[in-house]
Amino acid sequence: IFRKGEDGEEMFFIKSGKVEICSEDESIIFVTLSNGAFFGEIALFESCHRTATARAKGNCELCILTKEDFNFLLTVYPHVAEGIRE
Repeated sequence: IFRKGEDGEEMFFIKSGKVEICSEDESIIFVTLSNGAFFGEIALFESCHRTATARAKGNCELCILTKEDFNFLLTVYPHVAEGIRE
């Protein structure tokens, strides 16, 4: 899905399937996420490169929220940022 060090311009929500968040060389799996979880949000808050690698574990269906859309949502619903930060 993305690799550590890449530019991050979006975050992802898992509609179905599983995603592993792992080290750059993929030898260490930090966490396995599933339906309803989200990842990649650090890039939206910090405007930084990806801090880990994310890979699909089998078939996944993801929803994507771009940085541009995220910033628009924050102007309309500022409390959304707090929910994601938690």
